[in-house]
Amino acid sequence: RDVVLGAVRTHGGALEFASERLRADAGVVVEAVQRDGSSLRFAAEALRDARDVVEAAVAQDAFALEHASSRLLADRELVALAAQRSLLVAKLARPGLWATQEQLLEAACTHVAVLGFAPPDLLSD
Repeated sequence: RDVVLGAVRTHGGALEFASERLRADAGVVVEAVQRDGSSLRFAAEALRDARDVVEAAVAQDAFALEHASSRLLADRELVALAAQRSLLVAKLARPGLWATQEQLLEAACTHVAVLGFAPPDLLSD
């Protein structure tokens, strides 16, 4: 574990070469994603569904959101955090994420361009 921790602290992508057991170790994975958010793709499935782990990855690289579980792609707060870093990640959000005009307006207050990814029926009024 110590060897892998040292490796991911230097280069988060080293998680790719860790054992399955260490890819499922939240401490190791958080260290990796704090250095390289995209290394989330090497994490165990359960950790790609752990909000704190995904949030750490997204804080480092907004596009790490693409490696999150489908459940977390429906998390408005997490998607908004990613969208603050890069608007293009709004395209990764699960359809229906902004199901009401109020939700869409809240997201658009952060980034008006979110409106470009909104369902047309929410833009009709």
